[in-house]
Amino acid sequence: MRYYNDLLGMFTEGEKMLTLHFSVRECRCKCNRKECDAPPMDKKFMAALQRLRHKYGKPMPVNSATRCKYWNAAVGGSPRSLHLLGKACDIRFDSIEDREILAKLAEDMGFGGIGKALTFLHIDDGPKRSWTY
Repeated sequence: MRYYNDLLGMFTEGEKMLTLHFSVRECRCKCNRKECDAPPMDKKFMAALQRLRHKYGKPMPVNSATRCKYWNAAVGGSPRSLHLLGKACDIRFDSIEDREILAKLAEDMGFGGIGKALTFLHIDDGPKRSWTY
């Protein structure tokens, strides 16, 4: 079966996918350690992220998704980060205009945490809050 992989920006054959557009590979912890204990991505969160991708209508490459405690600390993440539970993603975008469109869609769809940075948008399913990096 062919899938469109947002991380690669192309169709792939046989890659293990979490949803139609998000692969296991792009959502796994980036620590690359054999002893990584990051949890799998939360199924409910991924279903909501896929619905967001459908409404947005453009690729949403994932910079960071689930994390182990080691990697979360290494990248300066909060000790209470929802990345540690597989309930958060940092998404790349092409322009600040795209970031704003995606942030508004995420807010309208009920995502709780929305953090805006110059190169990515953090989205999670925690309590409603927003911030800038």
